[in-house]
Amino acid sequence: MSVEYDIRIPDSAYHYEARLVAGWTEGEHMLPKSTEEILDLFEKGHSVLVYKLGHRNPPLGHAAITAEYPDHHVEIGTLITNPDMRRKGIGTIGTIAIAQLAEQLYPGWGTFALANDQSSSLFEKLGAKPMSTLELCSEVWDYCSTCPKLPKQVDGEPFECCDTPYDLTGIHYLANMYTLSWLSKYVWRSEYVPPHR
Repeated sequence: MSVEYDIRIPDSAYHYEARLVAGWTEGEHMLPKSTEEILDLFEKGHSVLVYKLGHRNPPLGHAAITAEYPDHHVEIGTLITNPDMRRKGIGTIGTIAIAQLAEQLYPGWGTFALANDQSSSLFEKLGAKPMSTLELCSEVWDYCSTCPKLPKQVDGEPFECCDTPYDLTGIHYLANMYTLSWLSKYVWRSEYVPPHR
């Protein structure tokens, strides 16, 4: 398998890319993110952008570490692909790259994602397993209180979310299976490359 994508860790200079990613999240089956929220992830070094090999812009996909929790779990989120480039493996590449970054930044921590119907099939393809809501700390569910899709909760029952938590711990090892040895060369490269307009 040949390498087809570059992975970059963006920083605060990637305003153009942050606007693109924020725009992709609107109207999707996920919580929309503002440009400022995406830039915040960029500034923390918690995002990866997927590009066509050798191209500087535009990015094709994005994934991020969106939260760290006191029970030593990190949440992967804002996994989104340019709508014109879906079903080409970009989400898979982004997921594996962000899992590698999470393992580098938080060694030994658990990694999970809250999956809608679209992302759950991607995570299952990568070998991730659904988790019980009881396996995660209560802080994970804080955002749910404002979610319009929150299912009615039943007293005495485990918390129920409209999304399914998936254990992504260990996904970073798939880099070799997908011939992503290039990640060590490209994921850690974070220089700013101005967009071609």
